This record gives sequence, structure tokens and C-alpha cells, in this order.
Amino acid sequence: MDTWIYKSIFGSDFAYLKGTINTNDSKTIIKTNLRPNLGFVFIIYFMAGLFLCELFGIKTMINGPKSFILLFLPFFTLIILGLILYMTNGLRNTFEKVFHLQAD
Repeated sequence: MDTWIYKSIFGSDFAYLKGTINTNDSKTIIKTNLRPNLGFVFIIYFMAGLFLCELFGIKTMINGPKSFILLFLPFFTLIILGLILYMTNGLRNTFEKVFHLQAD
């Protein structure tokens, strides 16, 4: 059993791919675990927390009209979420393409 880690895309580590390689009879089984960078996940939770604070009237460090803030925070959070999904799916697709993998 071999264990390996592959860090990806642009040197900023948007996603992590960890895996193990096992052999079973005449088959090689590759088990992978794909995770986004925890920094980006933290940003999503932080933005969600700011949104809830603004929604319930708790003062935050963001200044400006409340309606603008309540529109901007979910929009920015969705952009970050889309970036995370794009990078993790891109890493998975690249890995499968390089190693010519197919689901069993």
C-alpha cells in the first residue's frame, strides 16, 4: 500500500488530493480524497458570519449601506465557493486524465 499527496494548481494549493494505491488480485485500486484549501473554507464561514451579523444588526468592521453589504457578502461568498468547486473539480479531472482512470 502506497500513500501519496498531490498539491495542485498555481502553487497556491487551492486543493489537496490524497490517495492510497492498493492491489487486489489482478486489479489496482486507487482511493483518493479531494479537499479544498482550508483557508478558502474559513473565508466562506467568515463571510457567512459577517452576513448574519449584518442581518441581525450586530456591528461589524464593514461600513456602508446595509442593503449594499447584504447584497455584496452573499455574492462574494458565492464567487469564492465557485472558485473552490472549479479548482477541486479541475484537480480531479486532471488527475483522472493523466492517469487514464475510469470508475469501476
